Amino acid sequence: MITPETASQALSSWLAYLQITQETATQLITRAFLEQPARPQI
Repeated sequence: MITPETASQALSSWLAYLQITQETATQLITRAFLEQPARPQI
């Protein structure tokens, strides 16, 4: 499960890495979401 701490760390990493695009970030987030064994209802 993605915790608030994990989300915060991911956002900090994204902001520190200036070459990542919003599209790439969305793909990474989507992949991490789909890899979860139990997905929350959003």
